[in-house]
This record gives sequence, structure tokens and C-alpha cells, in this order.
Amino acid sequence: MNRRESCEWIVCEQGDRWGAALRVMLARQMGATNPDPAGEPRVYEVCSLAELEARLEVRPDALGLISVEVSNLRPTLTWLAAADAHFPQARFIALVDCGDFAAECRQEIVDVLLESGCADVAHSPRHLQHLLPVARRHALAARARQAASADNNTSLASDWPVLPWQAEDQTVG
Repeated sequence: MNRRESCEWIVCEQGDRWGAALRVMLARQMGATNPDPAGEPRVYEVCSLAELEARLEVRPDALGLISVEVSNLRPTLTWLAAADAHFPQARFIALVDCGDFAAECRQEIVDVLLESGCADVAHSPRHLQHLLPVARRHALAARARQAASADNNTSLASDWPVLPWQAEDQTVG
């Protein structure tokens, strides 16, 4: 990823296990492909879904990475169901250490998280590389939306003087 493709990553977890692993993975990835540390996505950490929501109000196109444990599974699923309507430009990835869940229900947990709107699910802090293509696509889509919005604003400003009613107003006065 380069500077133009980067976006903010908001890690929502009680500890710092996933956030630390994401920072290490990003440092390794960026060091291998891009010596410019300014090109790395900014990792912002929050401790609760309420804090995640507040941060998304500031950065609605961010990538939210949510640690899911047995204790917060139900509130996370409820939050994700509502987040799609409130933050349509954001994307979410569930961070699930499958060791926290009984073996017989792990795949069901992953399936329900994907059905609830997660773009992907990470199964271990040691295996995060597969998240980079998801993050890259999200960053490119966010950049394209920003460019389209800027083009629309520029186009309206430049077209305003030639709109039909502008000529009428000028001849009346």
C-alpha cells in the first residue's frame, strides 16, 4: 500500500494483543514493499464498540477491526447489524481467536460474523497477512469515493455559470 491507498484502521479490543500484532505485520509489510513509513495506514485503538462508533463518526471510511470473544459476541453481532446502515463507507473485520470458542461451534461463529457484515475474519494474531488485500481494496474504494465527490463538487462549481437560469437572471437585471 502506498500513501494514496492507506486509510485509518481502528482496532477495537480490551487488551493490546491484536493491535500489537497488526502493527508488527504492517511494519514488516511496509518495510518490505515501501521504505516510506508515512505510507502505512494509521492504527487507532479503542476499547469498546461505543468508542469505535465515536471514531467512525470522525472517520466514516475507516477499516474497523473488532476483537470478538465469548463475552462480547452477542453485543458485537447486534452492533454489526446496525453499523452497516450507520457507516456504509466503513468495512469491518472480526478478530477471533478460535481457541476462545468450543471447537464444534467455531465455523458457525465465523459464518455468523461474515453474515453480519464482516468483510473477513482473522483467526490468529500470528496470521494476519490475508487481511492486507481486503484493506487495500477498501482503501482504494474509499479513495475513489473521495475523488468522485471532489469531481462532482468541482464540476458543479464550473458548470454553475452556464446553467440555463443563470442566463435568464442576467438578462432580467
